[in-house]
Amino acid sequence: SAEHEEENNFISVIRRSVKQYSKGPMALGGIFRIEKGTVKAHVMPPFVDDDLTSKQQVDQWLKFYDMHAPLNCLSVLLTEDINNAGFRLEHSHFFSDHGECGHYHFDTTPKEVHYHGYFIVCEEAVLVDPVV
Repeated sequence: SAEHEEENNFISVIRRSVKQYSKGPMALGGIFRIEKGTVKAHVMPPFVDDDLTSKQQVDQWLKFYDMHAPLNCLSVLLTEDINNAGFRLEHSHFFSDHGECGHYHFDTTPKEVHYHGYFIVCEEAVLVDPVV
């Protein structure tokens, strides 16, 4: 299922691994490159006038596509929602030299995908414009 694939994406696996060995909340930021393979991604169409109030509405509004390597990704991850402030536990966007860009969800070619990444531990996590 798509939900299972998303739970096992590259960033989710790193996040769960860090959480397993950390003694408290941790945040990492970094870059990774998808050197081979295909990923599921979304781009946002023009905003709608009505508020989107459910995950189902958001998923129907977003436009999902298969995107192809090489892709350059910028990513953040947190082991937990620090102080229940409303942090997303992970978020990754990407761009390419061949015109593909978007929000990374998961790879769709697990036998051929190849990732290469660099991450650092963040000293501080700041939530800008929290949802109220």
